[in-house]
Amino acid sequence: MIVWSEVFNLVQNKPLKKNEMSEIEEVEEIDKGVEDEPFIIQYNMNASFRIVLEFPCLKDLLEHWDIIEDAGHTCKRLKEFNVKFHKADISLDLRNAHTTCDFEIEDYL
Repeated sequence: MIVWSEVFNLVQNKPLKKNEMSEIEEVEEIDKGVEDEPFIIQYNMNASFRIVLEFPCLKDLLEHWDIIEDAGHTCKRLKEFNVKFHKADISLDLRNAHTTCDFEIEDYL
């Protein structure tokens, strides 16, 4: 289970308490791989409405990928996405804890 306050502490380079280390090690195991690898998927609600979601880790991407495909949509993994240069009707950065707490994938299916 990802505890967002602990992830935020890692991002901010704040020292962690000893009792927090075991949970952080679990998060690091999930996120192993290429450090700069983006976790971005794109799918179309219909022929003309495109949604792009960026996740903090591969585990979250795969969970949402299955939900989206079970709803009958086809997903595509992107190597990069830039809102200024790429086209999407909705683009959500779910690496941000504030965005994630209000996000329900069912609202976008």
